[in-house]
Amino acid sequence: MEMNGTETRGEEAVTLALSVAVTVISAIGLLLNAYILFE
Repeated sequence: MEMNGTETRGEEAVTLALSVAVTVISAIGLLLNAYILFE
């Protein structure tokens, strides 16, 4: 059961990291688009 708990935490950490990465990339993309449009 300990192995499953560790694996679950690992998957949650990876999912969280991916979510943060997608959010950051989306924010950067929006900023770049705004910069190009208003430049």
